[in-house]
Amino acid sequence: IDESNAFGNTALHVACFNGQDAVVSELIDYGANVSQANNKGFTPLHFAAASTHGALCLEFLVNNGADVNVQSRDGKSPLHMTAVHGRFTRSQTLIQNGGEIDCVDKDGNTPLHIAARYGHELLINTLITSGADCTRRGVHDMFPLHLAALNAHSDCCRKLLSS
Repeated sequence: IDESNAFGNTALHVACFNGQDAVVSELIDYGANVSQANNKGFTPLHFAAASTHGALCLEFLVNNGADVNVQSRDGKSPLHMTAVHGRFTRSQTLIQNGGEIDCVDKDGNTPLHIAARYGHELLINTLITSGADCTRRGVHDMFPLHLAALNAHSDCCRKLLSS
C-alpha cells in the first residue's frame, strides 16, 4: 500500500493531491502511512494542504496522526503550502491542531511571508489573528510587507500596516 512511484509518491499522496477524500479514507483504513515523505520530503499532508479539493483529506490525515509541522527538504510545512495556494480553511485546521505559525522555510520565510507574496488577504488575517510575527525578516531580509508591496497586493499591505 505504501509503494511509491518514480517521484516517491504513494497512492495516498496522489489521492490527496487530487482531493479524493473517499479514496484517502479507504487507504488510511487499510493502513497507509500518513507520514511517508516523497523524494522532495513532501508528505500526503503537504499535498492535501495545497490541493484544490483537499480539505476533507487534510482532516482525515490530521485525525489519523499526521504531523502538522512536518517540513519538506526545502523547509516548507503544510501551513506554508496553504499560504502558497490560499487554502484559508485548511490553514485554520492546521493552526487549531498545533501548526506552528512562525515556522521558517530554507529561505527564512514564514507562512505570513508566503501569504503576503501571493496576495492571500484572508490567510494573512488568520495568521496575524493567530499571533504571526509581522516583524520577522525572511528572504533577502524582507518583511511580509515588502513581499506584498513587491507583488502589488495593496489590500495585503493595508492589512499588514494596520496590525
